Amino acid sequence: LFPYTTLFRSRTAELPVIARQLDAIEEADADVPPVDLLPGTRKQWLKYRGQVSNWNETNPDFPDSSKRPIAPT
Repeated sequence: LFPYTTLFRSRTAELPVIARQLDAIEEADADVPPVDLLPGTRKQWLKYRGQVSNWNETNPDFPDSSKRPIAPT
């Protein structure tokens, strides 16, 4: 994975990052913390995944960048 930035990527680019973080959390729970594990709990990443999935033209705040979902920190 590329280094993570706080800038919101496109939804289609962000969803694989979220999936990888959910996998990385499981690996860390198995006492094998991966080098690409980012901050945040499983619950936070699941919530973020839902927010990113819903960040589209049907969202009344889209595309206002000040209201974009923010990744766990």
